[in-house]
Parts: sequence; structure tokens; C-alpha cells
Amino acid sequence: MKKRLVAGLLWALLCALLWGCGPQAEAGLPRRLSPTKQTENDNLRCFPLACANCRFFAFERDLLMLTQEEGSATLCRYAGRQLLLTGLAQVPEDALLCPGAEIGCYSPGRQEYWALSQDLSGCTCFSLPQCTGAPLALEGKIYYCTPQGLMELDTQTLLHRTLRQQQGLGLSTLLAQRGLAVCTQSGSREQLCIRLEDGSLAQTAPEILGAAEFGSQERLCLRLGYTHCLYLGQRELALPLGWEFLDFVPGRNEVLVYQPQEALALYDLSTGNRMAALPLPSPGKPEAVSVTRDGRVYVRYGELLYQWEPVREARQDSRIVITPLYTPQQPDTKGLAQCRQRGAFLENQYGARVLLNTDVLQAASLGCVLEPEHLRLRVLDTLSGMEAVLGKFPATMIRSAFGGRGRTYLCPVRSIRVEGVEQPSILFWKGEDRYLAVAASAQMEQGVLEALFPLLDRQVLISSDAFDIWPGENPARDRLELLRLAIQPGNRELFLDAVLQNKLRTLTAGLREAFSLPPSEKLLWEQYLWKQC
Repeated sequence: MKKRLVAGLLWALLCALLWGCGPQAEAGLPRRLSPTKQTENDNLRCFPLACANCRFFAFERDLLMLTQEEGSATLCRYAGRQLLLTGLAQVPEDALLCPGAEIGCYSPGRQEYWALSQDLSGCTCFSLPQCTGAPLALEGKIYYCTPQGLMELDTQTLLHRTLRQQQGLGLSTLLAQRGLAVCTQSGSREQLCIRLEDGSLAQTAPEILGAAEFGSQERLCLRLGYTHCLYLGQRELALPLGWEFLDFVPGRNEVLVYQPQEALALYDLSTGNRMAALPLPSPGKPEAVSVTRDGRVYVRYGELLYQWEPVREARQDSRIVITPLYTPQQPDTKGLAQCRQRGAFLENQYGARVLLNTDVLQAASLGCVLEPEHLRLRVLDTLSGMEAVLGKFPATMIRSAFGGRGRTYLCPVRSIRVEGVEQPSILFWKGEDRYLAVAASAQMEQGVLEALFPLLDRQVLISSDAFDIWPGENPARDRLELLRLAIQPGNRELFLDAVLQNKLRTLTAGLREAFSLPPSEKLLWEQYLWKQC
């Protein structure tokens, strides 16, 4: 044991002597980053990145930037609004930044963790045999995974210990306040929360997208189906459909979110008010985002780095809804009553029964797992999506498709997994009963149509010979896509094509005949049909 300890100390000392370094003029790097692109917003500045392969991470009030080129890698620390170079270190070319309360990086090739000083002038190396993925450091300990399980290295004693022996683990994050390591498990969507004290399993959880502390409160963002949901002590917030969590703001009770096609926005997690918004500097979601302790936001698009200093001002007209923490076992009773009223409309209109919350579990089928949704807003979103799609068809047509032997059940759910693969919607049978399940997502209406169409297509194939002349190379999927395009606005030019015209006319003839639709009834998907002479 003494020999191992001495050898480890000598190795750490050697690494510190060989690899530690400070800011170097000879490295050819500028003493500060200079903005080159003018923006209309004085609080928004744009900086060119040295190369396409740059990684950055906010650390305290500064920015750590890792630049990797063939044969070399450089880690720099830039301070404040002016991004002045205050530290520089040469690191292995395959280095991975390990974000946390300390500055560290990991070399998979060397299987070494490099603990760097605040100014990057000193470095201590720690050997992590068989380490898989990136390790994380906390309070003098380094946590990492091997093929055998979760490990801990004490940086003072250099002793390794096995926290949890379990194959297939990958380290995601550390929840310092709760003393937990969050790990993925190969072959599973759930994450394991493992106690750092003794390696015991505290709980399982969905995918954790972000974690932070605000005072004594722990803040978490979980991916629940297609939804990003924030947990704030005994409160929760389901982000609107299509919105994505980006980061918590250190030291502030705020969250940074991405609103597709609109902006990056800051919301106050005490009130739900929007405090600031930045119109997207470039199309699409940023490639990387990080927020400093003083609230400065860094956003990357390609080889451009944007620095945003939000001017905070509460907007009462733009807010998100923060609710008490509900569970499937302790749901929002009043909210679900509202959902039942909405579901009753669908039942009366179309003759299908709506299953809510844990009632959807009765639909469980071999190979298909439905996760109940207990959040009122998400259930209402899904019911609205169902209503929007069903409303594009004559009510008599939908009642006929839902009729026959057995019953049709509509199931708004959180997630659908078929043989372990998540998908937005599904239609399946149990005996003579039909179950149409849909998960809330930004593409929900497409999901509803995909689940509904087999019922429509089936009745045409049974009751009409119109599809007998459908070209063999065009399967049912082709008819679904054709119908989807035909019920959407703005596709007139697409249907100027003679081939698509013939297909649309065939589709229309089959649906009219199968569902006994009178010639006088106008159908939405006929909006692009040419009038025949």
C-alpha cells in the first residue's frame, strides 16, 4: 500500500512539473478576443472562433475555451466582458472538458484526469485506469466509471474504491446537495441516482438534462417523453410544447430556454415572468450555450460565438405557468376534471372513449408501453391536437371509422415505447377494441394523423375498390403522406403536378365511397383538386 501511495504521489508531481503552464505570448494567441461582427443590440457581441473544433464552458464569471487542432490542444481562460486572456495551458489533444466546481479535463488516450489551478498555471494528473466517458470532480474526489461500475478516487490519498459494482454504467452528472451521482445504464432510458456515501441506489429517474442549486433548493430539468419539465422543490414547470431547456442561470432563480423560430429567453422561476429575450442570431437551435455566474450568456452558431448581456425587465404579458408538484398518484384533481370535460366533447362528437392519467394503463399491450400523463396542460395540449386533426374530417366519417365491433379509445400519454423505441403515436388492437395513443409533442398533429390513417385506409380497402388501381409501388404510407399534404394550407403549387392530381383524385374517390360521403359535402383535402370539364 505504501509503495502504491508513493508511486502515485511521484506521478502526480511529475505531471505537475511537465504539463503546468501559464499565459504564454509565444503561443500566438491574442491577449483578448476581439468582436468583429457588428450587431444592432449593444448587449450582443460576436466573436470569431479560432477553429471549428472549439469547446467552451462558463466558469464562475469567466469563459473556459478548449481549442483542438491536429497534434495539440490549448485550454484558455478569458475574463469578463472584454474576454481578456488570464490563463493558458497546453493539454492533451484528445482532452475533454469536465465542467464543475473545479477546472479539469480528461484524456481518454492517456486515461488521465488533469486538475488545473484557477489561473491554469499548475496541473496535477491523476491516473484513472479503464475509465469510460468523462469523470467529474467534487470536494477532493474524482468520480468515474469503468466497465465494472462506478469508482471514486481520493485526490489526497490517491486511493481508488468501488462505489457500485454494476456493468454498463455511464456518469452523467453529480447532484452535490443530495450527494448523488446520476448514471446512465446501457439498454435503459432511466437514469440511476447512486449515493456517493456508500454506492447504494437512491432512486431511478428519467433523463436529467440539467441540474443546479439555488440557495438550499435543488433545480432539475428532466426529459419526460417529448417534454422538458423543471422541478423546483415542491413546484414544477412543464415548458410549452417545442420549447427546450438550455441552462439554469448560476446564482439567479432563472432559466434560459430556446423558443423555436423565435428567441432565446430568460424566465424568472419565482414568478414565471419573462425577463429578457434575444431574437435568434442565426436560424435554428444554438450548437452550445453556457451561462456565467454574473448572468452573461454565451451562444455558439458554427464558428461564431455570441456574448449576450441580458437587460432584465419583467414582462407581465409573457409568462409561463408554474404549478405545485403533482404525481400520477397525487394528480391535479381540478385540472384533470377540466381535462375530462374536454374529453367528453370528443366522446360525444366522435363516439370514442378518452382515457386519462393512469386509466391508460389498461391499454398496455405486448411490446407497447404507455406512460401516463398527469400534467393538466400536457393532457389539454394532446386533446387539442386530437381535436384539431379529427376536425379536418366530417364527423360522420370519424364516427364510422371509430365504430364497428369493439370500442375505440383515445389515450393522451406522456410517452410511447414499442419494443424499447420511443415514438409519438400508435394505433393498436386488443381483441376487438382499438387504442389510439398520442404523446404531447411539437409534431403532435402529425402523430394523430399517422395513428388515425390506418382506420381510414382499412375501411376503404374493405368497402371500395378505388385503391385497387393504386400503383403497386405506392404503399399505404404513400397515401398517408398524400392526405397529410392535401389537408395542409400552402401546398397548391405542389398539386399542380399531374401525377399527384391523379393520386389525390383516387384517394378522394375511395374515401367518399367507403364512408358514403355525399357529393354536396365539401372535403378539406379536395381543396387542391382540379375541376374536371
